[in-house]
Amino acid sequence: MADLKNALSESSVVAVGICQLGQLWTLWTLRTIESAHTNQARPKDFTVQKTSFSIQRQQCAGWLCIVLTCAAFFSLVHTTPARACACCSDLGMRFEAANDINEYEKDELGRVRFGDTAQLFITPAFPEDIKGIVAPSDKPYDLRSVTGPKRWTFELSDSAGKQGTIVFPLPRRLVQFMVDPRDEATSAGGGPRLYKEWRLESTADLSGLVAENEDKAQATLILHGHGNGCTAAEDFTHWTLQVSGPDVRFTLLGRLKKAK
Repeated sequence: MADLKNALSESSVVAVGICQLGQLWTLWTLRTIESAHTNQARPKDFTVQKTSFSIQRQQCAGWLCIVLTCAAFFSLVHTTPARACACCSDLGMRFEAANDINEYEKDELGRVRFGDTAQLFITPAFPEDIKGIVAPSDKPYDLRSVTGPKRWTFELSDSAGKQGTIVFPLPRRLVQFMVDPRDEATSAGGGPRLYKEWRLESTADLSGLVAENEDKAQATLILHGHGNGCTAAEDFTHWTLQVSGPDVRFTLLGRLKKAK
């Protein structure tokens, strides 16, 4: 709706400008013709002809203004659906790309808020499939997160009171992924609702209960959500943190709070 209002406003401004130019051109042309007639011998009904010519000139300028205004209006309004649909998605859409984090994405990352708990991804092989965590638990860990402009810190506490910290420096690049899951859901922007991810990879610093074997490891933080073809912090509802190294292997899962 905002795009439509902007387009209508722009069309009115352009139409007025074109109309004024058209009037000036028409009046100049007709005055040139009138001047040519004036230089010729004047007939007896010259005054009547001049009055009639003046009326015709005004009518011509008025009609030209209307035609040009309509042309400008319909030309701009015709482009409105494309502009209003900048965030539309298409059936079967799939997109994946890596890029340097721009200012918009940096601002949206700064709005992300983590929930108050996290839990380990557990398989039937638990706890043997977990490496690097002291006494891994299948119960949720208390989580305190600090999201700064350069690093995000995750402070974990288990039910026994043991604590651990993961410091995740924000990388220079991120991977964006969007796909139509074919679940028939529709997005607010028009078209199918997309499943989407932002993935961030960095080398994390580990301490406490998450540093049983190593104090550094590769980490991939994934923000999950749904939405239209444009992405904002509000789209993301869950997160995953995969941590791996020669003797480290665990994955934390959690929910996100409403964006700032």
